[in-house]
Amino acid sequence: MPWVRFEDRFPAHPKVARLSDKAFRIHVAAICWCSANLTDGHITADLLPLAIGRQRVPKAAVAELVTAGLWEPDGANGYRVHDFTDYQPSRERVLAQRRADADRQARQRARDTAPEGRAHPAPGDLRPDSERSPHEVRAKSDRTSPGENSEFPEYPQVSGDRHGVSHGAPTRPDPYSSIPTGIEQQQRARASEAALIPDLRPLAEAMRDAGVPVMWSLGLGEQRDLVRLAQQYGPGAMAEAAAHRWVPGTDPKPARYWARVWADPRAYPAAAVPAVYDAPLPGMPGPAPVIPLAAARRPSTTDQRVADGLALAARLRAQEAAQ
Repeated sequence: MPWVRFEDRFPAHPKVARLSDKAFRIHVAAICWCSANLTDGHITADLLPLAIGRQRVPKAAVAELVTAGLWEPDGANGYRVHDFTDYQPSRERVLAQRRADADRQARQRARDTAPEGRAHPAPGDLRPDSERSPHEVRAKSDRTSPGENSEFPEYPQVSGDRHGVSHGAPTRPDPYSSIPTGIEQQQRARASEAALIPDLRPLAEAMRDAGVPVMWSLGLGEQRDLVRLAQQYGPGAMAEAAAHRWVPGTDPKPARYWARVWADPRAYPAAAVPAVYDAPLPGMPGPAPVIPLAAARRPSTTDQRVADGLALAARLRAQEAAQ
């Protein structure tokens, strides 16, 4: 598609500046139509409504363009835009440019399809290799089918002349060959336990006994955090909490996922929540009262605000009733 060219001083040209808005619009629309249809500025009378985008031709605006010298009457054949090819590319120039672009793209496609820029021998070329140039001999070897590969017969996709890769169609891979089975998943999870510190192995064994595979890919600091959780809740309770969330047959979850679960006291039954012993209070013998963690959680601030609002409303109603 060609482009329309307007210089930046086009609206200020004396011929254009005196035009009415309707005549200016028609003039620009006509130039665009001539450029798109490669008419070299000529507009026939029957196509004039289509060129200016109107069902009826405004004769006053057309006469204004003719008077300004921007359009030239062409007898019964319509009008011609004055000096159109002085500013816009001609039909001949546009078509020549299109042919040149097509040839350039064809050459580029030929270079892209030929390996390493070498031209393939023509189909049906039965000349012996002694009559061929070195480039033609190498190109012929590149076209050898996988079944004709004598250097690597056991690997039909390998070609010694093409850096170990042929251009034949590859074999279709099996989409299910890389999906691990349940036994393979358990083996992978068991192999990941090799990097665990000794204090964390009781938890790994408890998870294995519960039938929950885990990918133990943790740093040393993360392992020590789990050891502290195991000392707090116990490996059995942690494995039981994981078993309630585990879906058999799914991929093993990483240990970091279970670490977030185990760090939440709500994941354990009330009996597994340890007690908190504060230091002895002044004037009181023995330790402070035992407070379970579940009971020591802070109440919701939203609930407190709602309760305060209800209490305020009740007081206001009581004051109104007393008055």
